[in-house]
Amino acid sequence: MAKSMDMKGGMCPCPHHRVLPMASGLLVLLGGIVLLLKNMGNIAAGTADMWIAIFVILFGLGWMSKGMCKCCGMGKW
Repeated sequence: MAKSMDMKGGMCPCPHHRVLPMASGLLVLLGGIVLLLKNMGNIAAGTADMWIAIFVILFGLGWMSKGMCKCCGMGKW
């Protein structure tokens, strides 16, 4: 079990938890691409709105789980 002083910036130091910042950035990037395609008329407005809502939900879930680590016992919650 890792000690709490090993946490950097509130994030878990476990190697399998390093993917969260990259995944969050990817969701924001995909949301921007969907908005761009919608504005260019390449995809329907309803489809774009649905995908943007999905990206926002996934981003929010990832943000809420930031710092929660059951494997090393360092969860904030």
